[in-house]
Amino acid sequence: MKTGRLRERITLQELSTVDDGGGGSVETWNDVVKIWANIKPLSGSEQITADKEASTTLYRIRIRSRELKSSWRVVWGSKILNVREILEGDSSQKYLLFNAELGVAT
Repeated sequence: MKTGRLRERITLQELSTVDDGGGGSVETWNDVVKIWANIKPLSGSEQITADKEASTTLYRIRIRSRELKSSWRVVWGSKILNVREILEGDSSQKYLLFNAELGVAT
């Protein structure tokens, strides 16, 4: 894949737990890195549960090889996608593929 095809700017985030100063804790998302990616929609679905319609979209994302954890999420413009499965990189090991889902809470 040519570098020029990584055209989408995304932010990888990880969940952190921070002491709230009152004996409890607060969960917050922190930026890990802002990188370029190639994003393609794979599938979408809609379902009705508890009289509410919920839709999801699964995306395949390609980035340059780096650390990635399945507990992280992707911020892509105004969209937040949850990392679902990390796939193998390409044969050159220059890129990493993973699937991320929009519309489902972690």
